[in-house]
Amino acid sequence: MSGKHKTGHEQLRDLLQWGRSLLEEADKDGREARLLLEAATGLTHVEILVDPTRPVSRSMAEEYERNIWRRTAGEPLQQILGTADFMGFEFHVDKHVLIPRPETEELVEWALETIREEGAVRILDMCTGSGCIPVSLGLLQDGLKLHGADLSWDALEVAGGNASKHRVEVSFHQGDLFDALKGTDVEAFDLILSNPPYIESETLKELMPEVVGHEPRMALDGGPDGLAFYRRIARDARKWLKEGGWLFLEIGWNQEEAVRKILEKEGYVQITPRKDLAGHWRMVRARSADDKEVLV
Repeated sequence: MSGKHKTGHEQLRDLLQWGRSLLEEADKDGREARLLLEAATGLTHVEILVDPTRPVSRSMAEEYERNIWRRTAGEPLQQILGTADFMGFEFHVDKHVLIPRPETEELVEWALETIREEGAVRILDMCTGSGCIPVSLGLLQDGLKLHGADLSWDALEVAGGNASKHRVEVSFHQGDLFDALKGTDVEAFDLILSNPPYIESETLKELMPEVVGHEPRMALDGGPDGLAFYRRIARDARKWLKEGGWLFLEIGWNQEEAVRKILEKEGYVQITPRKDLAGHWRMVRARSADDKEVLV
C-alpha cells in the first residue's frame, strides 16, 4: 500500500488523487476520497472542481490523511463523517448507533402510507437507535405524537440530538424493549415500528468487518436463531397497541415465514410481508385485533 503522504500546504488535486489511490488499494470506493476531502476542508464539490490547485493548510491536510487511513482500516464512512442520509435528511451517527440503511427507508415509506390512510397519530419506534425513524416521520407528516425507545443511553443521546437538530418533538424512553414504557403515562399507540436486532449470533462473525467491528453488537445480535426480539416484541406490542393498531417490523431476507408464524401465534391478523427493491423479503405489517374479533 502507498506510503504516508507528506502533509504541508498541499493542493486539493494532489490530496484527492492520493486518497483515491489509497482507498482503491484497500478495496474501498475511491470516490469517498472527495467526501472526506470536503469534510476536512469545508469546501463543496463544486469548489474543489473549479479550483483543484488551491492549497490546503497543514491542519486540514493532516485531518484528511487521518480520515483516509481510518477508512482504509475499515471504519464506516458515515462514522468518520459523523453523518448519514436517511429519507433525504441528514442524521448524526457514531459508534453507539446502527447506521441507517436504505431498506429501512422502505419500511418508513410503508408506515407513512398507513399513517395517512388511517389517520394514525400516536407512533412508537422500538429500538430507535439514532432516532432516524421517528424524526423522519415527524418531518414528513404533521400532527404526529412520536415516541422512541432504546436500551442504550448513548443511542438515546444521539437520537435526542437528531430530534433537536430537525426540530421534531419526540419523547424518548430508556429500557429493555417495552419495559421502557412502564411507569409512564404513555397511552396506547396507533402504530409501532421496529427494526430490531435480527442477525443470528453465530453468523455475526460472517458480516463485513466494518459492520461487526464498528457498529454496536446489541443493535445486530438477534439471539441464536435471530428471532429473539421478534418473539418479545410480538408478545408485548399488543399490550401497547390500540385495538386495530399496526405493528411494522423490518426482517431479514430469510425470516418471513418464521416471523409470520410468531405473529400468528400472538393473535395478529392481516399479516402482510413486503419485499424490498432488491426483491428480498424485508418487512412485515400486522394488525392487532381483539381476541374475540378479527378485523377485516
